[in-house]
Amino acid sequence: MQLILRGHALKYVAIKLDNSLETIKYHRNNIYSKLDISSQAELFHLFISSLRAAPENFDSDPLASYI
Repeated sequence: MQLILRGHALKYVAIKLDNSLETIKYHRNNIYSKLDISSQAELFHLFISSLRAAPENFDSDPLASYI
């Protein structure tokens, strides 16, 4: 997800992780399903919302409560 959150295309993510594009799409869709979202825009919204709600210390993962 880090690469997607940084705005990289799925094709780039597949190359970077040495996986097929279909594998990346499969895993992305599974993550979207677990987070109950259906688009990259919703992912960005969820991420930004979780950062805003996170406490000042960043020792924990702000998205952990969604997984």
